[in-house]
Amino acid sequence: MKVMRSSEVPAPAAICVALELEAKIAGRHFAPDDRTEPSERSLMRLANLRAPGCKGLVSLGLAGGLCDDLSVGDVVVASEIVANGQRFATDDEWAGRLLSDMPSAIYGPVTGSDVAVTSAAARYDLARRSGALAVDMESHAIARMAAVNGIPFLAVRVVMDGVQRRVPEAAVSCISSSGQTSLLRLGQLVMRRPRDASAVFLLCSDWPRARHSLDACCRAIAAREAANEQSSVMRAGCP
Repeated sequence: MKVMRSSEVPAPAAICVALELEAKIAGRHFAPDDRTEPSERSLMRLANLRAPGCKGLVSLGLAGGLCDDLSVGDVVVASEIVANGQRFATDDEWAGRLLSDMPSAIYGPVTGSDVAVTSAAARYDLARRSGALAVDMESHAIARMAAVNGIPFLAVRVVMDGVQRRVPEAAVSCISSSGQTSLLRLGQLVMRRPRDASAVFLLCSDWPRARHSLDACCRAIAAREAANEQSSVMRAGCP
């Protein structure tokens, strides 16, 4: 898990990403932090960011689609996170401001999973049980941490693969626990499982579209935070 600051002000938002690919994009827009440990330790340290030391937590990154209406590159701003029988609401006002800046984004539930959901059958089943539009493996843990510490929370996820797309085992197994993707290991796994080759190729060909959307999300979040900071400064300067 990598955590970045939305700005250098005393109470920034903490931007949480899990994959190295996501972190490289987010790093163009947000200030780096020193929290680069594995997820559980990072999230424990986030408890020290409780307000007013932290404006809020943002779970940012890729997700798998859970409905036929979503395709690669679509953006979901979560209305709530559903996981393990629990529901964690996101901050309505924060989400509303971001949605006004990203009118093409979709507002709806996102579900969390502790394991990769790779088959169409499993995703349709998860959609039926959760009512969610997309699934990721980080937002539920971050949402839980935000709820425990009374910190505003927002989740913004970009669809990387549609509900009918099979995610090949090679694409999952080439990612380390720290979120780094090894192209060498990916190649080795595809050689061992040639049937994964076409699915891996499709994921790679879809990546530019998802990357473009993720970059747009970062720009929108950063611009909104900058505008809010400027507004706060102006209000503070008024007699």
